Amino acid sequence: MIENVLVAGLATVYFAFVFTAKRGPFDFFAKIRATAKRVPVLGYHLSCPTCLSLSSGALLFALTFTPLAFVVHVMAVAGIVLALHGMAGYWHSKDDE
Repeated sequence: MIENVLVAGLATVYFAFVFTAKRGPFDFFAKIRATAKRVPVLGYHLSCPTCLSLSSGALLFALTFTPLAFVVHVMAVAGIVLALHGMAGYWHSKDDE
């Protein structure tokens, strides 16, 4: 069970960063954020990494018990890279919107 928590946690790091700070392929994340701003609570939730981590972490943790666990594992690898880059002093920047 602790393995699932670690994998989900690392996947959440990556997901929260890209979802709140990056435009995404075909501006996917930026479009979702722009649309969500029309709903005050949802817009704030999707723009706050701390807030988004709670809901996305719970979802990603639940997915580790399904056949979609491989998706969470891939995101966890990206989360490790993101965290290690930060520890090395390289900070990923937000995309301009």
